[in-house]
Amino acid sequence: MKKNVPLISTLRKPLNSLLLLILLGLISFGFITKAIGFILVQRETGVLGSYYRSIGVLENTKDPQSGDVSDGIDLIKTSPYYAYGDQREIVSGVMSGIYNTNVLDFNSTLLMEATPKENWPNVHTSDIWFSGELNKLEEVKPGESPSQNLKTIGYYLGFDIDSLLAGYPEEAQQGQSVGLLFLFDGNEAATPIIQAMEIGQRYFVHGWLDPAVLGPELYYYGTFLQIVPLDDGQNWYIPLAKDASVDFNTPPMAAIKNRIDVENENLHTLSIIATADMSAIPEMQETSRLFFLSTGRWLNHQDDQTKAKVIVVPEDYVSKRGLKLGDEIPLTFRPLTDTYFGLIRDGVDSVSWRSYPTYGDSFKIVRIYKETQCCYPFAYIPTASLRTGFASTTQNQFKSIIPFIVGYSFVLDSSNHETQFIQEYKAPLQSLGINLTFLENNGPAYWAAVVLP
Repeated sequence: MKKNVPLISTLRKPLNSLLLLILLGLISFGFITKAIGFILVQRETGVLGSYYRSIGVLENTKDPQSGDVSDGIDLIKTSPYYAYGDQREIVSGVMSGIYNTNVLDFNSTLLMEATPKENWPNVHTSDIWFSGELNKLEEVKPGESPSQNLKTIGYYLGFDIDSLLAGYPEEAQQGQSVGLLFLFDGNEAATPIIQAMEIGQRYFVHGWLDPAVLGPELYYYGTFLQIVPLDDGQNWYIPLAKDASVDFNTPPMAAIKNRIDVENENLHTLSIIATADMSAIPEMQETSRLFFLSTGRWLNHQDDQTKAKVIVVPEDYVSKRGLKLGDEIPLTFRPLTDTYFGLIRDGVDSVSWRSYPTYGDSFKIVRIYKETQCCYPFAYIPTASLRTGFASTTQNQFKSIIPFIVGYSFVLDSSNHETQFIQEYKAPLQSLGINLTFLENNGPAYWAAVVLP
């Protein structure tokens, strides 16, 4: 049998063998520790680097009003650094039993005189429709008091409303009184029709809220509402017997009923923006100084990936309508073809809206935000939470009012790739008439300063 010389040597010098074993262990431990340290440093570097998100924006410089950047989107999607994009869309969501806040533009004299006709909203949310008893018919005179010996310029009509068919609760409510002005200027042919109205008689009437009607000379009367025809002619009112309701069964009256129904849809419509990641919208960043947190959280990309039924709403809206964080808002969605920020406009939609597909769903309020500029009415939901085909279409002239509402932005997989992405895609995008910009995030500076072991 052959002798095992190394084993015999080891047994004769156990101390040397133990020291050698310890040395080998220390060397191995050093290598393992170094490897683990490298992995941990890399991981934490990536975690810290993710704080510096690269949010890019594409803008059509060739045709800014159209905002179409679809060719640019197709191009940047080929990049391995492209994580996801956000083509925001306008959505029409009609709330059940909840009014909106009436901060979108409507057809007022001031707006119609200042803008071309194609820019008129044509949504008539400032109208009221009601039946009620006439309790006052007085001459209107410009001045601090009607007792002044001045020329009569119209009439003040006071009504006790017994049935409100359409109108914001701030403007008219059933069981309350309301005042409407009739001014001679521009309505001369209708003056005898108004003069024929009788105190104590019930009427079906149509009112229009127009702030331009009330100058300093009419402050005494305290109303912005004017009486206007029920239709496009000289049908200014319909007398009603006691306890009688309006008969909408004739074709002319059916058209009026449709106008009332459209307005009621609009009064309860929440103007919604669908987004793949609200937290990555450029204007929602703290540096924009446009919006800031009240309570809750922004919608994020995970909400979109999970199709979460969550919604973010402006603080002014929840305060006026008595809502709070955690409340559910029931919505009926309808795809419109010519919308004014989710509302039904005069034209094809006002004629055909009943035939459009609809479906209902409820969304939970997860954030309430404030704006630094007045009157921003939009709510936000994850794009994937909406069924395909239920976004609405709006004309380009309305998109340009607040361009970022339906703009396009995207996020890279890491801010470490931002510089290379710009080098590869800025020039090709410019050749398509599309400008590429990134929000300031200090990412490139961070990665340049990182020194890995």
